[in-house]
Amino acid sequence: MPEPIEKLDFDNLDVRLYISLRDAVRELEDFAKTNGIYAIDKPRLDIAKYTLRCFEQAAGPLPDWAIARNFGYEIKEGTQLLTRDGRRMGNAYIVKHEMAIMPEHADRNNPYGEIPVFHCLTDAGSKFTMMEKELLGQFHIGDWLCDPARIIRDFDRNGEFVEEPK
Repeated sequence: MPEPIEKLDFDNLDVRLYISLRDAVRELEDFAKTNGIYAIDKPRLDIAKYTLRCFEQAAGPLPDWAIARNFGYEIKEGTQLLTRDGRRMGNAYIVKHEMAIMPEHADRNNPYGEIPVFHCLTDAGSKFTMMEKELLGQFHIGDWLCDPARIIRDFDRNGEFVEEPK
């Protein structure tokens, strides 16, 4: 049986190329510091740095933690959430989403009352769960997406998102 073909995410191709080039430049610069600038092809390094500057002038610098730009400002795993009122809650990320059954939301089109709920983590380490309407009331959707595994690694100070053994 042939292997399934992976659908390419062309919306974020520029960002992925930027991340790869940024990481390659950093590795080359570290190598040059250790081994001397003449150990690398300096003109090519300069071209790579120029390309990074062009991207940053056009789209702004990409945060180190970002894996993609959230072009459609979608509410999905990895979405950056920017607080509307810092006195109530800090910035956060969506770590996981799932469908919850809430009979009070049942109607003819949704007989079981299934609604999406989003499990989130603040940058201070607090976990919370909200429905989409609640999220939009508390947060602006950010420009970037982060890897949920990185969010958990960096901010889950209380072990709230520990995976269940399989």
